[in-house]
Amino acid sequence: MSHNKYMQRNKAIEAMVLLGVTCVFLVATAGAFEPPRPCDAEDEGQVAAEGDETRPGIGDYRLALEPVAGFTTVRHIAPDRFAVPAGTQLTLFQPACPADFVDWDGATELFRFENGSRAVAVLSELGDYTIRVQVVRPNGDAWDSFIQVLVADFVLEDVIVNQVTPDKIRLPLTENATNEETFAYYTLPSIAMCRSIGRDAYRTSVDRAVSFKATKMRPAGLAPLLEWRVDGHGVALGQWFHHAFEDPGTHTVSVGPPSQSKRITVETYHVTITSHATAVDIVPEGEPITFTAVTEPPGFEDEITWLSSTKYGTAKPVLGYGPTFTVQFDDTFGPHPDGGLWQWLGVKADNVVFGQDQKESILPCCVGNVCSLERVDDCIAMGGDWSGEVSSCAEVDCAAPPARVCRYTMTVTIPVTCTDCYCTTGQTYCGVVPCTVVGDCPATFGPVNIECKPGFGTGMCVFNAARLDCPMPPCVGTCLP
Repeated sequence: MSHNKYMQRNKAIEAMVLLGVTCVFLVATAGAFEPPRPCDAEDEGQVAAEGDETRPGIGDYRLALEPVAGFTTVRHIAPDRFAVPAGTQLTLFQPACPADFVDWDGATELFRFENGSRAVAVLSELGDYTIRVQVVRPNGDAWDSFIQVLVADFVLEDVIVNQVTPDKIRLPLTENATNEETFAYYTLPSIAMCRSIGRDAYRTSVDRAVSFKATKMRPAGLAPLLEWRVDGHGVALGQWFHHAFEDPGTHTVSVGPPSQSKRITVETYHVTITSHATAVDIVPEGEPITFTAVTEPPGFEDEITWLSSTKYGTAKPVLGYGPTFTVQFDDTFGPHPDGGLWQWLGVKADNVVFGQDQKESILPCCVGNVCSLERVDDCIAMGGDWSGEVSSCAEVDCAAPPARVCRYTMTVTIPVTCTDCYCTTGQTYCGVVPCTVVGDCPATFGPVNIECKPGFGTGMCVFNAARLDCPMPPCVGTCLP
């Protein structure tokens, strides 16, 4: 082990950490060592060495740092460079497959397991140390890792964490935001604000990424070894820490050596939109729609942040706050890459979303003798006729208007000739004869509910039909003998 003597041996070093808390609109992950990749297929299924139940599995081969007495509580990815007091013992673990060769420089191997090698380095003298490990595969592939450790003249009690300052950030959007900008924030896990609710206490929604930062540290080399713990569990090392809480409740974030760490509390709530459900409720265009949301636990509804978004057209307003949000969507249908029209629109309330994603066909629409490709609703508004049987105006003769497609619930009234309609279970009668529809009308109707309504002079049978094809004008019915 080579090192350079650190000359300021007798000078006490005060280490101070100033912490900042920032709400960020991105999801960054940092955490304890959890190797994600297995060994090669021929190495899978190896049995762990007896008595080594705590070692990590084979992963991406990053060098791991076991708990450092007084500083950290769990295994982490080893920082590239950090500082420790004199006399510190570092235990390291290098993941490797059973057939790999592992060579340490600056540390002594303690155990060789099927999934890696554990080594120890005792740093008793002040100075700079480099610890290196090389892994060689049976096929000759090799890689190495190294860390640099500054052994400085300070003790654990010199490390102080004494201040937390919040940085409260709203959504960086205005009412002039583009659809692309609003959609980028709509897709985030949460858009909630992070509020300071007291000294070292904050509140936000679940799934909201909160960023914690340690600043103004002396000696600077200590920052990479600063451990962050959430609800008592070590999750990350370093100057920055990003975390999103998954469950509502009160959580603690502690940082620094466990014996003298700074504790921060974060209250979290979960939002549910109660007024609308995706794939159940349809939001129309061209009229104000009010959404309502609640929080769990209750009482934080006034803190909800709302966002509207659409692929095409406009959604106004873009932002809102509180338990309700009123928004209007206009001109939200646009071209779909596969043809036809596409509508995507949505509303987000902190951690929850309502979305509407649908495709509509563009059909030939005849207004008089002029044909154009239109949405069905637009064709109706224009007073035109349309067909679901053809897809282009070249196939349509507007002089003989095609059959319409009725997509919504409607009532078709069939005049009858008798004067005494009455109903029995499962059948409708005009006098004593069943009310029957003539012509090709029955073939166009789907399931219908027939009811008899007397008192209209000659009486009539009323067909309440939903989402079915029906020629226009309505076909005429009669009471057959």
